[in-house]
Amino acid sequence: MRRSNSDNSQGKGRGRGGRNSGRGRGYSNVKPEKRDDGGDGTIYIATVTELALDAPAQGVFATLKASRGRYDGQRCLLRSKSSPAVEALRVNDVVRVKCRSDRQNRLEGRLCPPRIGTTAQGTASSPKKPLLVLDLNGVLCDRGTYATRDSKQKKSINRPHAASFVRWCYERFEIGVWSCAKKDNMDLSLFEGRDLVMCWDQRKSTSLWPRTSTVSPQKPLFLKEIESLWAATFDAPKDEDLGVSGDWRRKVEKPPSKLTRYDASTTVLVDNHLEKFERNPLGSCVLVPTWTASDEDDKALALDGELCRALTQYAQGDCQETGKKLAGNGIVPKEHPAPTDDDVRAVQDYVARGCPDGPLHPSLESLASAPAPPPSARAEAPPPPPVKAQEAAPPRPPQKSSLVRGSAQNVTLNVTRSRRWRLHEITPPRAVDAAVGESTRLARELWRRRSHRWRLRETTPPRRLVPRRSASRVNNNKGEASTPH
Repeated sequence: MRRSNSDNSQGKGRGRGGRNSGRGRGYSNVKPEKRDDGGDGTIYIATVTELALDAPAQGVFATLKASRGRYDGQRCLLRSKSSPAVEALRVNDVVRVKCRSDRQNRLEGRLCPPRIGTTAQGTASSPKKPLLVLDLNGVLCDRGTYATRDSKQKKSINRPHAASFVRWCYERFEIGVWSCAKKDNMDLSLFEGRDLVMCWDQRKSTSLWPRTSTVSPQKPLFLKEIESLWAATFDAPKDEDLGVSGDWRRKVEKPPSKLTRYDASTTVLVDNHLEKFERNPLGSCVLVPTWTASDEDDKALALDGELCRALTQYAQGDCQETGKKLAGNGIVPKEHPAPTDDDVRAVQDYVARGCPDGPLHPSLESLASAPAPPPSARAEAPPPPPVKAQEAAPPRPPQKSSLVRGSAQNVTLNVTRSRRWRLHEITPPRAVDAAVGESTRLARELWRRRSHRWRLRETTPPRRLVPRRSASRVNNNKGEASTPH
């Protein structure tokens, strides 16, 4: 009999599998890939071929394409409930999906998280499309205010027309995201299945503490300095293992890097707070009204609105020249804000206290050395008039004795917290109302039923309590037991 190479392998090598191995003849020790419910893990390039948003399917059908995918060339369904971006898809749109098959061998896809580009160093080329940098909270969605937001709240409410607006922007711009929120609080569901040139969070913004934001006096003022974006070189987003199906033995050559650098003529920012544009060139920023979830009839992101008309001009020409031409039309600010007297007071007071929260930002040193502004209007206001002495209050009515108050407290404590239901022991019967008495009776009844002794007495017939006598020991009609001889 042929055995394996190792004496301790117990037949788990080239021959028949071991007793507990579950593998037949000719199989190696590598577990077979599950091909039923989890999909193959391949990222497919899906092209939308049919819309079925109003049909019972409630989604869109797309054709899959991947060089090494199991479902290459097949058709899958993208349901709208899986992602808000599905509702805005149109025929011939191209997105990135992952697929799985159900028990009836029907393919269902789900949009992949957005691919995000990285910064790199090297020789960069000019972009084919201008870069549109969008903000999230207050522009595309609403996650609540800084003061009322729950730390466990991760999901945002999308603004009306947000999904169709994002799709419209992808047709004309390269898209990036820049938010002053933390990375964990950023909701990128509107960009699923697509690419992002950049995704910057609070760490890429400039904090000017002790200057505070208009959102909340506890939040520092963050600036989006566009010059830091122009100084960076971006590499195109790409997948590490496209079409590999999770097998480490199949190695795919990485595509070459495509470095791109943007400048004033190819960049435009969209935000809802003018204070973040303090140091940016005029015309490089577009202002959008802040949106909250209570405004269900908002049309700021409608495709026929003023914002889309302005962005169309940015996409067709030089962004810097277009911004200067549109300055002052309502959504493009004519001038950027400057530090106020309250900002100067906050900085000087922070320096006077010895900078307790850390060193001062270098750009705020000019405010710290500036002449002190005049006192605020609150300080110049005259002191309030003295409060007149109130008349003597009428005598209080006689209070109940401590014994009566203690009795009432015992009743409340016994009803709400006690499990022994000894209300009759500490409170006279006349102090117990009908509702408390009924609840006490029900609790006692439940306690009796749970007890083995009372359950046996109430549920068992009396005759079953008498032990049965043996038939061999009965010798008369009266059922008297006979005595042995």
